[in-house]
Amino acid sequence: MKIFIAGKGKSLNSMIDDRFARCDYFVTYDTEKKDIVSFEENQYKEGTGGVGVKVANYIINNGFEAAIGPKPGPNAANILKEAGIKVYVFHGNIQDAVESFLKESEK
Repeated sequence: MKIFIAGKGKSLNSMIDDRFARCDYFVTYDTEKKDIVSFEENQYKEGTGGVGVKVANYIINNGFEAAIGPKPGPNAANILKEAGIKVYVFHGNIQDAVESFLKESEK
């Protein structure tokens, strides 16, 4: 499973960004590999309007099955919900977020 994470930096110790669609990095965690597979700079963060929709579509179009970050805006949240992608709201570092997600998904 590919998990999208809204990150502030390029390491597991980096914090979850407090801005979902305008996060600094799109972090991809692969649950099968049990590791981060990429850190991609957010190309949409400086946009004017519609950023949440663009990021939600990025998540859908790139095959993510879940997302971790702060609460997304209403437009992004609705698009992700309609696509069946659950957003796990988390504040802290990426490593802790992934561990928390994995524990939650085992239940």
